[in-house]
Amino acid sequence: MKKSSAWFLFAIFYGSMLTSEVRAQLPPVAVSLKQVVDTRSSDVNESRLSITLKIEGELVAQAFEYGTVELQEPSNVVVKIGLTDEKGYAPLKRGGFGDKLSEALLSFELASPLRNQSAFLLLVGAFKLKTYRQQLIPVENVLARRNETLRDPLFEAHGMKVRIVDPRQAFPGLTDEAEVAKLLTSSVAIEFTGETKKVRSFILETLEGKPIRTFAGSFGAGRTLILSQRASEPLPVDVVAKILIPVAPEEISVPFKLENVVLP
Repeated sequence: MKKSSAWFLFAIFYGSMLTSEVRAQLPPVAVSLKQVVDTRSSDVNESRLSITLKIEGELVAQAFEYGTVELQEPSNVVVKIGLTDEKGYAPLKRGGFGDKLSEALLSFELASPLRNQSAFLLLVGAFKLKTYRQQLIPVENVLARRNETLRDPLFEAHGMKVRIVDPRQAFPGLTDEAEVAKLLTSSVAIEFTGETKKVRSFILETLEGKPIRTFAGSFGAGRTLILSQRASEPLPVDVVAKILIPVAPEEISVPFKLENVVLP
């Protein structure tokens, strides 16, 4: 064998080893069954079985969308994932912010099985998860910038308008004057308008970069969302907010295997 050919084969082998090592280092995603709903119709072609999976893990906290669900068992089954964007991805469903970011739901549909079938002995397949790296955008002197709209190319790229707002907008039910006074000195609220589905959160730090312990909150939904961070003590006058924005999307295949999936 020629030296160049041997080197080429070694490069392929070594490269595949590196790829396997990188994939092995990915944090695991736990997949469990959340719900199975069978929607029967007089038209067999319209009868659908909807399956919802719960996914948990570090990678889930970095993900916003899923797509391309493929099943190996049962075989020869066409899978649909509902409303998707132009690239075939649908948004993950979440129940909150903070610690709940590492949990999400995804759903897909397939044709209803025969009425006498009581379960899938195995549900084996994989789905694509689109994850993002989080980039921090610093906002200095945030307390003095209430009612100011922030300008940054990343906000515009994601179709978002970002504005520092009065913290009372994040706590509309708070009316006690003493509590409102505390709120104004200990809280920061940021309003996101537009494509808010990729809004994560923001953190507060001192000017020297020391994290400030706060309690996160959210108000609103849809195209207008207000996120807040509230400290137990008055914030430094020069406190810095750092907004987390997703960048550098990456597609990851997540396998799953569920046993004895009972059908309704």
